[in-house]
Amino acid sequence: MVVVLAVLASIAAPRLSNTLAGNRATQAANRIALDIALAQQRARATSASQTVTFSAASHNYTLVAMPDPDHPTGDYVVELSREPYLASIVTVEFKATSELAGDPNLVFDAYGKPDSGGSVTIRVGSHIKTITVDAITGKATIS
Repeated sequence: MVVVLAVLASIAAPRLSNTLAGNRATQAANRIALDIALAQQRARATSASQTVTFSAASHNYTLVAMPDPDHPTGDYVVELSREPYLASIVTVEFKATSELAGDPNLVFDAYGKPDSGGSVTIRVGSHIKTITVDAITGKATIS
């Protein structure tokens, strides 16, 4: 009986780990897409530009000059490398058609129009998600 349980556990553990990684990747990608929409909405509501700055080195992003909803005295920073996501940012590249190189900043003007299109790619285990921002509408999609 113990041997059977040990065999079943050795089969189930990798599958469970893979499922958890997939769920974490999906949650992190959804969080990024929702926060991009929040930044665009705030730019329109305040008639002021709103910047989202991504850091691949630190695996986080900041909604610049926006207070954290849970800690109003602090900046709105999402640490993707921490629980519940445990994700890493693989690439970040936003660029206008006239730019030669990518930029880690996505800026919405006072009308909610993005300064560029681009993408953020994240990874949790073997699961990779890419969040793409349309250069015209600013809408974020996940693939």
